[in-house]
Amino acid sequence: MDKYIEFFENYIKSFDLANENLQRKKEHTYRVMKFCDFIAEDLELNEQDIFLANIIGLFHDIGRFYQYEKYGKFHDWQTIDHALLSVKILKETKMIDDLEEKELVLTAIKNHNKIKVCEDITERERLFCDLIRDADKLDILNLVIEGRIKMNPYNEKYSKEAIDTLIKGEFIDLSQFNRKVDQSLVKIGLINDLVFPATKKYVIENNVIDQIIMIYEQKNPMETETLEKVKINIKERLGERIC
Repeated sequence: MDKYIEFFENYIKSFDLANENLQRKKEHTYRVMKFCDFIAEDLELNEQDIFLANIIGLFHDIGRFYQYEKYGKFHDWQTIDHALLSVKILKETKMIDDLEEKELVLTAIKNHNKIKVCEDITERERLFCDLIRDADKLDILNLVIEGRIKMNPYNEKYSKEAIDTLIKGEFIDLSQFNRKVDQSLVKIGLINDLVFPATKKYVIENNVIDQIIMIYEQKNPMETETLEKVKINIKERLGERIC
């Protein structure tokens, strides 16, 4: 693993790591890598598969550095798909060419930021796609709680369609909602999209749901009652007893 960490560190040295946004991406990378390890261990994967999970976590956002240098922002819809860029960089630099399952790693990285994982993949590929997606979501949720991902204030109602999407346990697809207040619910939708028992347990045991909903209530006080209903629904679906 040390060799690949060295690859990663040497690659990002060419960027301005004094920039706090790029430094945050570096820190995010290592936290996601740890979450990948955490999930893989809980799944009792073998040593090789735990190694692959860590590799995927390490390289999943390597395209973010070039993206920010070129465009000055991380918004894929305004710049470039950072997952596809990460795959392109890994191929060009040959960082993982010695891996027997290189294509599996690339498939997981390519799918980590998509609304849905592509269907034409193997069951094994799906496992690692879900693994990196869960790990990434856990760190994003923590960043929201810590205030390092800023949430905009609103003073308007969410649409019934957006709330129904959350109540049904689905993910908020930004392309399906035009209003920014509805699009803001995407962070709550991340919880609905979690796959593995370990990640759901982490969310429950670390009080993530309550903390996320509290932030939304602070940002849109007029929808407190609606958000409380969403919170109860999510907890019930994740198996937490509501007292």
